[in-house]
Amino acid sequence: MKSRRKWIVLAAAAVAAASVAAVLFWPGAGDGEIEAAPYSGNPACEKVVAKLPADLLGKSRHDTGVRGTAAWGGEAVVLRCGVTPPLPTTMRCVSVNGVDWVIDEARAERDGVRSVTTYGRRPAVEVTFFGASESAGDGLVDLTDSVKGIPQTAHCM
Repeated sequence: MKSRRKWIVLAAAAVAAASVAAVLFWPGAGDGEIEAAPYSGNPACEKVVAKLPADLLGKSRHDTGVRGTAAWGGEAVVLRCGVTPPLPTTMRCVSVNGVDWVIDEARAERDGVRSVTTYGRRPAVEVTFFGASESAGDGLVDLTDSVKGIPQTAHCM
């Protein structure tokens, strides 16, 4: 009887450990909650979201139920329109097909998540790549047509 009880306890512990590992290490896994950005009600965000591609980096887009947002591959890639635009910064800034993006390199170094925010556009758009962030540039190429509808008033230095 003790042997069976010990086996059940070990099996339960293994399932619990596997569940925790899946939440912590599965690409795009998180708490499942995508928060609307402060300015997501801006009409420009509605236009951005309407123009977003159905597929991004080989991942299908799904409805988040949150205004001004989109997600592909579960939460492998998350876009939030209406974030506070970055101020002039010394952070790395790149131009992709006419759209300037500020790269949050500190976050990438800290937790391996690549997060970029449009520069010189109001409202700003933030895109977060969980997991394989080396393809982030390819994803930005596919998002530029959607974001270009927001007028650019400043450029990367």
